[in-house]
Amino acid sequence: MQRFLKQKLCSWRLFLLWTLLYIFFMSDAAAQVHLKGEVGGNLTFHCPDVKSKSIDFFYFQKNNSFINGYHLSKDIPNEAWSNTRMDDKDRTTVHMFNLKASHEGDYECYIKYSDGLVQTVMKLSVTANYSKPQTTQECHDGLSCVVHCVSHGGYPRIRITWDVLDSHAWKLENNSEVQDPDTLMVNSSSSASFNCSSGKLRSIRCCVGDSTSDHITVCKPEDQTGKQLYMNMLITATCIVLLSTFAALIYSIYKHINREQGKGRKQEAKEEWAGELLCLTVKPEDT
Repeated sequence: MQRFLKQKLCSWRLFLLWTLLYIFFMSDAAAQVHLKGEVGGNLTFHCPDVKSKSIDFFYFQKNNSFINGYHLSKDIPNEAWSNTRMDDKDRTTVHMFNLKASHEGDYECYIKYSDGLVQTVMKLSVTANYSKPQTTQECHDGLSCVVHCVSHGGYPRIRITWDVLDSHAWKLENNSEVQDPDTLMVNSSSSASFNCSSGKLRSIRCCVGDSTSDHITVCKPEDQTGKQLYMNMLITATCIVLLSTFAALIYSIYKHINREQGKGRKQEAKEEWAGELLCLTVKPEDT
């Protein structure tokens, strides 16, 4: 059984080889059709055929690798891509599902009629929208600012560009596009420096493909509200401490004075009592 299957597969591959040789030597220049798809999306396309003619076979391939198709009198080997399906009614219409960036490229449609074979090249372009660019900025002593712009998950590779009204107030620092080796998705980033000597720069944004960041303003004066509130609180606290210290000092002086006055009154009372006692103990002399 395995030997039979191997012979059958070899016969099919030999048939495809003869077909390609026939196309190379006998067919005219292949027509081209341009197709566009999005990553994660689906695509349906039709390989041009002559409706009045009977088709012996339809063969769909990429880079000399069989993808899908059918033959009028032969069985097609089970090598079709899992994300492709032939249309049940129109046998030269192909449905592709869950497109990936790796699906981009040139495909060939081979349609064999009884009187000849027609080749059509299908050029598929796959795109993925970049995320909305996000910006962050770092400013140094009010003299200059550096703005960073980042966008993720796009395809193909696209550089970030800057939209700045004053072309003399800024300078591009760097651009970077990092591609994931598995998904081929690209993360794009860029940094630009801005001269703040002329004050605020308004309506600055960065763009990648059809995605654009929000407008931002750089070289803005620092918000003084927080600092002023802090200074007011600091001054108030200092005043409270000084007043409390002054009140405590006054109170201490007052207590000291009262204590000294109390000692004086006690001394006077003692002296007065001693005088009275002396008067009582000393009798007057007889005359």
